[in-house]
Amino acid sequence: MLTTFRRKKRGSSLAEFGPAMWVFLMVIIIPLIDLFSFMWGVGTVMLASNLCASKAAGSRTYSEAIKAVNEVEDNLAGFRGFAKLSPTDKSPRGVKLQVIANSTSGGPGAPTVYAPPPVADKIPTDRATLDTTLYHYHVTAAYDVQPLFNFSGMEIFSKVPGLGMPVPVVYTSSSIVEHPDGLND
Repeated sequence: MLTTFRRKKRGSSLAEFGPAMWVFLMVIIIPLIDLFSFMWGVGTVMLASNLCASKAAGSRTYSEAIKAVNEVEDNLAGFRGFAKLSPTDKSPRGVKLQVIANSTSGGPGAPTVYAPPPVADKIPTDRATLDTTLYHYHVTAAYDVQPLFNFSGMEIFSKVPGLGMPVPVVYTSSSIVEHPDGLND
């Protein structure tokens, strides 16, 4: 007499759980975590730019504005470390401060940009110019956002920004200079 053994259906689903979970993690969960990490990095770059412009605007002199920008950037070191941010090649510090002068005396004139190294004694701050010019502190934050889980070793993902290589993020923010008479100090 020949006896047949019946297989339990429950055992086959348990055997497929491991490979299915591995695919789920690699295809959905880890890239989703990398996306959230990237969004944290973008938010940190935006925060750095906005805070630097705000702090610079309240400074009495240009040198105080530069100190305020550097101080804000140093205070955000924890956020930058958590978001895996590194300054881009174009900006060794990560944040760049410029002064932009817009004429308010009519006409479609192009704004004048004053950028470091030191701009002292280059910005016109006489009474006639101050009456017809609006000055802005223009802050550009430029960082590379590194992926949280770096897949650069996998050929498929090595060229995908955010998974295998860093994503450059640039954000600019402007704020009106509250003390334009101190721009050359």
